[in-house]
Amino acid sequence: MLLIPGGFMLLAAGKRLKTTLVFAPAVSIILFCAEAVLFSMMSIPASPVLLLAPPLIIAAGVGVARAVLGRPHRRDADLCSRQVRQLGDRSTHEAAWLGLYVLIGIASTLFVFIKNLDGADSMFQAIDNYMHIGLVRSFLDTGDLSFLHVSLYQDLGAAGISSVQSKMGGFYPAAWHIVVTLAVMVTNAPVTLAVNAMNAVVIAIVWPLASYYLLKQLFHASSAYLVAGALATMCISASPWDFVIFGPLYPNNLSNVLVPLICGSFIVMVRRVERDGFCSGVSPTAMFVISSVGVALAHPSGIFMAALFLAPFCIATALRIATERLGAADPRRFIAPAIVAAAVLAIWALCYKSPFFAATVSFNWPARLSKHQAFIDVVTLGMSGHSAQTLVAVLVWLGCIKLLSTKGKRWLVAPFLLTGFIYIVDTSTEGTLKHVLAGFWYTDPHRISAMVGVFAVPLAAVGIATAFRAALAWLDRRSSFVREHRAASRALAAIVLFVLVFFPSYKLRGYGEVFTGFGYVSSEVAVQNAVGSAKFLSKTEEDFCKRVLEELPAGTLILNSPNDGSVYLYGLYGANIYYRDFLADKAGETQESTLIREHLDEVATNEEVRDAVRAIGARYLLVLDLKDQEDPTRSYSISYFPEDWKGIDAVNDDTPGFTPILSEGDMRLYRIDVE
Repeated sequence: MLLIPGGFMLLAAGKRLKTTLVFAPAVSIILFCAEAVLFSMMSIPASPVLLLAPPLIIAAGVGVARAVLGRPHRRDADLCSRQVRQLGDRSTHEAAWLGLYVLIGIASTLFVFIKNLDGADSMFQAIDNYMHIGLVRSFLDTGDLSFLHVSLYQDLGAAGISSVQSKMGGFYPAAWHIVVTLAVMVTNAPVTLAVNAMNAVVIAIVWPLASYYLLKQLFHASSAYLVAGALATMCISASPWDFVIFGPLYPNNLSNVLVPLICGSFIVMVRRVERDGFCSGVSPTAMFVISSVGVALAHPSGIFMAALFLAPFCIATALRIATERLGAADPRRFIAPAIVAAAVLAIWALCYKSPFFAATVSFNWPARLSKHQAFIDVVTLGMSGHSAQTLVAVLVWLGCIKLLSTKGKRWLVAPFLLTGFIYIVDTSTEGTLKHVLAGFWYTDPHRISAMVGVFAVPLAAVGIATAFRAALAWLDRRSSFVREHRAASRALAAIVLFVLVFFPSYKLRGYGEVFTGFGYVSSEVAVQNAVGSAKFLSKTEEDFCKRVLEELPAGTLILNSPNDGSVYLYGLYGANIYYRDFLADKAGETQESTLIREHLDEVATNEEVRDAVRAIGARYLLVLDLKDQEDPTRSYSISYFPEDWKGIDAVNDDTPGFTPILSEGDMRLYRIDVE
């Protein structure tokens, strides 16, 4: 779904293979989001045909028009034929590069992510996932996929039921959810299966393609760096892997993996304009705009991430141009880069002060590390709870040293060091500086460490290539086998490095367990997705809920206390539960919702509560954890505040006005007697 519509549009526009495959996801995101808003405004429910047909029809029309209008005259046939052959050779060469990156991406994703899922439709039971699967279900139920008024309660409003929320929805970066929804529409697969498939595609295909594009612009003259980049792309455990074991932050992951497209196209645009004038920069400018819009729709934080990467490039470019024109001895050459730096800081400050970002930049994750520990985390790439990646870290720092000694490439070290500094400030201090630097990412250490990981990739590529070159040169002087089988030796060395990077965790007898970088990630994927050790909604509870849904007529509204695990039932099965968020929306909820949350146990004696229950049309209450019988090992999310749900949590078998319909252990389905 991510590649087809955008790919056809780019092919019809005459783009080459590399550009088509690399930018197809960004173009598809823009098309899907634009169609979703348009159909929503027209009150037309979205469908696979409506979402997929227009781009394909337009692409076919553009392709036919180009073929007809661009048909060469006979005298140009020989020239055209030569150009086609050259383009074919170039495309074959590019396909080999793209294939290498995707091959390593698929292999690592199979080993780290897919293999450790507890079934293709297993679910990561974490706080943010109720929103992800619930929003997909809302899109499926209503056919309204617009990201401008997103809500988990759209179906209630459409059915004329008084919702939990007094105001229905607002902006939310829902590009990831739209693509997952479309996948479910086309395949009729479970939502959780489509979620896992989408995440696998993002990590195994979209990320390697985008990374290759950026590395190609950075190191186009060095095939050694590009080969090393195929492994470097996948070898940082903080990105893109962290967002599938924390949060989960799926939309952020989609945004982050597309950021290299912004950076690469901007670099191409600047080089073209500098070399050939403004007219030559039209095509890369178009790709820069497309990738920027695609990233913003996936998650706006990606724009600020791109800014952190491109700011050093702009400053370095301004300094280089000024030096070429004024000479290295002229102090005036520092004026231009100073102006660029001041402009960047001014824009950053304006965004920080903007009311639009106020809620984001003011959000605070408490500092939990000492400064020296945060520093060690960055040095070893063991950020945000990940195991230290000693080997990879050595290669990254080797790449830093190599780039610092390479003219024209020194600026590449700056984004990595800058985000590393932001991580240290974010995790070990409190105050204004923390929010100025890390606020656009909610001061979330995981989002910061993911940026460090992305910006470490070019450095890792250089470090791997440098280490390989030195090691093979040393072996070449001492081994006839290496001299006679250079290609095989390089391939064998690459395989050994791949195995070392992705080596699983292990035990040293007498010392304990050693967690490797990807051993930790693999373990977390397995633990977080294990059906038998579900955190909030156990297998037994899930089976009981299926019985409930079979017992009641389809679409029956069911009251619930979301923190007992029932929050996931809407996303998983389309169950018409009333509360679909872990948190009580005190600021924006209806009066009926407030009465039910705080006083439902008084339904037999409180007329206001009875009226509220009647008003929303609820006749049943689902309880998965009776408070006097619940498992003492029961897990609750950090967002559970018992006082917010006291009216529901107080209900038991002895509460007047509630008749048990189904019962198993500490689970109940009650009929609410309000007639």
